[in-house]
Amino acid sequence: MPLVDKIVSKTNFIFDPQDLEHQVLFRLTTFSPSQLFKNGLLLEKYLKERRVYNGWQKIPSLELNIISKFILNQKIIQKILKEQLVLIQNRINKANLSLKKVLKEIKNSSKIFTRNEKERYILKWEGVNGKRYLAAVRFDSFGKVTDSIPIEFRKIDKKLGRKFIRIFHYTHTPRFKEEIFGFFLQKSNFPFAIQTVNWIKDAPKFRQDALLIKGFNPEHCIELRRLYTLPGSPRNIIGVLDRLIIRYFKKLHNIEAVTTTVMPMYAKTRSTTIASGIDQILYARSLSHKFICRKINNKQVWELIIPDSPNYLGIHQEKIIQTHPKFPTYPTLGLYRQIGEKSFEELSISKNKIIGFGF
Repeated sequence: MPLVDKIVSKTNFIFDPQDLEHQVLFRLTTFSPSQLFKNGLLLEKYLKERRVYNGWQKIPSLELNIISKFILNQKIIQKILKEQLVLIQNRINKANLSLKKVLKEIKNSSKIFTRNEKERYILKWEGVNGKRYLAAVRFDSFGKVTDSIPIEFRKIDKKLGRKFIRIFHYTHTPRFKEEIFGFFLQKSNFPFAIQTVNWIKDAPKFRQDALLIKGFNPEHCIELRRLYTLPGSPRNIIGVLDRLIIRYFKKLHNIEAVTTTVMPMYAKTRSTTIASGIDQILYARSLSHKFICRKINNKQVWELIIPDSPNYLGIHQEKIIQTHPKFPTYPTLGLYRQIGEKSFEELSISKNKIIGFGF
């Protein structure tokens, strides 16, 4: 996002531009098209005519040559950029993990982090004297390895992992029944990629129900959740991390399926999930981002929240805004991959169909 890059160059503190980009994109969904675009009422009329408000399935039928004519309201964009930057700075100031220290040890000490696509590394298994190890490698134009840096896959201490989630992951909300894994550079104390794993039995009931409908026992299923990688990390990092986590659990437990959640609306956030084979659609659930009102330095700002129960929304209803009903969104998708034998027969009514949840 060019606007984010411009802000990064002007700020006097270190932060992850990915975080600002996510927060701004989510926050913009709380506006109606009539607010967000010049001549936005015409856009809303067009969306209504195309029956987009009747269901997300109509979104792909929108005509790019018409949509692209509408211009964003820059005043709103600038306002939201500043608002979310205030929240990020406040979060970093309060963090019990030094972002500067982490980035200095990891990013500044290795060449594997680059946003130049031509110089991007990939993760690859290498071998020396019959021993295999994982490495971040770079190839020249002839496919020859020009650089190789060893990488370690480790289980992460929960205390450190939760600190990372609070400061780096876009939700900034760790869960408390999770195991955390990640990639480290050799001799580094901090990971440059992390992912959390929960047992489905501890997940919301709708996820358990979806797996039961498909014939899986939730007691024997895991879900891959909070994922974060430093900007410029090796291209295939998500698929490799997924596979290593799955392998780890297969050795210790009777696993029937692994699941994860994706937001196609922001496709790049999990674009390589299918690389590890987690590519079967389990369910579709309506997407709605929720924000709660905060006051920071006498400024009213709206912070993204991930409520842990419906009761939270009811109690804080007057302080919460969410995705505007006239802002079209693709659903959140639950994906799965079968690992072991199913405990039950899949319900015949669900075969070749997507389970839908409207909350």
